[in-house]
Amino acid sequence: MNWTEARTRLAADKGRWSHIARETGLHINAIRNIAIGETPTPRISTVEKIIAYYEPQEPAPDAEAAPRGPLDPDAITGLDMDVRR
Repeated sequence: MNWTEARTRLAADKGRWSHIARETGLHINAIRNIAIGETPTPRISTVEKIIAYYEPQEPAPDAEAAPRGPLDPDAITGLDMDVRR
């Protein structure tokens, strides 16, 4: 995502500025001023935080898909089979 796209999305997300401020660590006035164009050239660090907020995040590893150790027969439920030890 580039800065123009991020700034456009920021302006469109007016009702979420306080949330965006909390998530990015920026002051809400900085978010507001950038979104409405009062701060046309924000600091690079500010731009990076806003772009990072809007860029898709890597999904967290699914606990169900994580590799597991040896199969524990006592942990199996709902199966119609006889488990012998």
